[in-house]
Amino acid sequence: MAGDEENWRICVEKGLWGTGSNNGGSVRRGDEFFVWQSKRGWLARCKVTSDAMQPNRQNPAPWNDGRNYKWIFGIQVIKELENPYNPG
Repeated sequence: MAGDEENWRICVEKGLWGTGSNNGGSVRRGDEFFVWQSKRGWLARCKVTSDAMQPNRQNPAPWNDGRNYKWIFGIQVIKELENPYNPG
């Protein structure tokens, strides 16, 4: 999301991804996904390292951006592009 570019660094450092989507609970270890950064383009390819879990007091979402993270899950960055690719 534009204005939250620092969130990607937190994702990489913590090895976590978060989503506010109700469908986030279906994410499972071994899934792969691509990261798109608003106004920049495709940023990285990642592999999921844990099943999705709901954040709680003992295991909170590490992003302090005011969004409601319904699900978090572990990630491993497979490939991060030095220069994001924006095909449009």
